[in-house]
Amino acid sequence: MPFRSGGRRHARPSSGRPSRIRIPGWTWVAAAALVPVLPDCAGESASGKPNVLLICLDAVRADRMGCYGYDRRPTTPNLDALARESIVFEDASAPGCWTKPSVPSFLTGTWPLEHGVYEGSVREEEGSFSDVLPEEARTLAETFDGRGWATAAFIENDQLTVGSGVEQGFDAYEVGAGDAREIRWRALDWIDAQERGRPFFLYLHLIDAHGPYLVSEESVRRLAPEAPLGPIGGKEWRAVRDAVNGGEFKLSGPEKEGLAALYDAAIRSMDDQLALLMRALELRGLWERTVVAVVADHGEEFLERGRLGHGHGLHQTLLRVPWILRVPGKDPARVSTPVSLVDLAPTLLSAAGLGAQGPIRGVDRVAEPAAPAGILAEHKDPGRYEQAYREGSWKLVRRFVTREAGVGPATRETARLAAGARWQADLELLPDGSLRAVELKPSGEPATGPTDLKGPIGRIGAASIEIGGLAVRLDPSATFSGEVSDKASPKASLREGMMVKATGTLADGAFLAKKVKIYPLTEEREFEIRGTVVAVEGSGESGRLRLDDGWIAWDPVTAWEFPDSGVRREALARERIADLFAEGGRGPEQAGFAVETSLYDLAADPEETRPVSDPDRERRLAESLDALSRRLCRERIWGPEDRRLLDAGTIQRLKALGYVR
Repeated sequence: MPFRSGGRRHARPSSGRPSRIRIPGWTWVAAAALVPVLPDCAGESASGKPNVLLICLDAVRADRMGCYGYDRRPTTPNLDALARESIVFEDASAPGCWTKPSVPSFLTGTWPLEHGVYEGSVREEEGSFSDVLPEEARTLAETFDGRGWATAAFIENDQLTVGSGVEQGFDAYEVGAGDAREIRWRALDWIDAQERGRPFFLYLHLIDAHGPYLVSEESVRRLAPEAPLGPIGGKEWRAVRDAVNGGEFKLSGPEKEGLAALYDAAIRSMDDQLALLMRALELRGLWERTVVAVVADHGEEFLERGRLGHGHGLHQTLLRVPWILRVPGKDPARVSTPVSLVDLAPTLLSAAGLGAQGPIRGVDRVAEPAAPAGILAEHKDPGRYEQAYREGSWKLVRRFVTREAGVGPATRETARLAAGARWQADLELLPDGSLRAVELKPSGEPATGPTDLKGPIGRIGAASIEIGGLAVRLDPSATFSGEVSDKASPKASLREGMMVKATGTLADGAFLAKKVKIYPLTEEREFEIRGTVVAVEGSGESGRLRLDDGWIAWDPVTAWEFPDSGVRREALARERIADLFAEGGRGPEQAGFAVETSLYDLAADPEETRPVSDPDRERRLAESLDALSRRLCRERIWGPEDRRLLDAGTIQRLKALGYVR
């Protein structure tokens, strides 16, 4: 395997060359005078083979770019100029809704069912594990390296760190390369150091538009002078995002506007730097021999379904991405046919004059830009596997949810659930006002003692509050502790979205609080109750238990844990997904999955708000999806060994990006 640079950030080498002027660019023309002309151009291809530049704009939605119709703010004037001389795919879909599965897919031309990369940080007894791209996978870098191209990647996303397998085939591979400006510097330094006449394949992964949107106030004010910079852009961004996604905190109109301005400014900052990069290639005599592809690995949600961010589903807001493809000598065009980023690998190889290599799927969009093809996307979390499959405007979504509640039969768990024991339940408030247990476990505390209710504050009334949507009456003599900002009137310290723990009694669908503890905003978001079981009704997969005078239901998808015995609910393993589509399989229901399906017509309902009832079309799409899934599983290249234990430093960096709790 080729040499890889294993370091993270390092000081830029102090070469004897004149340093570049480093100031943000506005347009290619304005940038021209700022980039020195180098008369002896390293990287100039004498072989006739083109250079290939692949740029991934992490978390950038297509509909926030001018060339895709966005006109509220000038986010991408330079990429818009590039689009005018390129092939623009108007309806491109990512193969996943976040970085971990998506990037290996477009770098190899295979889907997650084949390469096996789904999870970025699964917590187990031994620590946190990440899926790894198998050595058997063949990346674009490996193909280009094997055919004489110099290869390098400069990346700012620790989901793609050295050891992830994505680095296969790169001569130089650097994670932690910085923001778009720093990556531009490093990319040009590397280009200038290459052997003259040798073509290059260069992958740049820019993360400026990924939360926490670390963009300067000056950059925001350029685009949105009056926009308020709300809490999502501050140091508490993750706590605010999680509170919003949990339904515990609502952004005001001005805060939503501030969030939109931050995102747009982050996109613009990348656009400015890419203008300088492309102008530098032009001045080095490389531009006319360079294939350029600009994509995103996934989209981003801004409360379309009440959530912020990505990685939680297969809606078009998370799957639709930009794809701009500039091939020297090819006429510009706009392609409306739906395409997948799995097509990127065969397309770039074709643009470079190479044929398909290895188990590459997808369509060569240089040769067949408008050829119709089925489009697959996948998502996996600890208890669910989800597929989306498109043919034209029709989209079928299938969710496979694990039925089992633990490692043993349900009767084993419920046998320990008896009156007099103290238990903890992670809760969900149902629309009818009843409570459902998302997870149940013994608390490990003495059975005596009051009941504790913990969760985020919703509405605040004169003598009551809501915790997780459940009404909580405050006893007139209730005491307050923790983050109390107003000692004289402690109730005045309460704010919507704060995490609190109320101690008291549950009765008649409400909670009477005798004590209230206020937590800092950074406290992990959860809604739970802890108390002594008074009665139990039912057993096995369904039933309910009573704490004080309130009932809490459990059902087949309730998780059960036993910390005192070391038993943990097992996460959904990749092997079980492969078993779903094995030849002669027993079917999802017999394999322990509940299956939910939804059908959408994106032409009539692009927001996916109205599922369509069309049994014949749904059956035909499901048959095509089953056939594709079985074929991909038969040819999968991953095994149980293709995962690695994350070190403490990587975990901390992933936490900073909002990935690990």
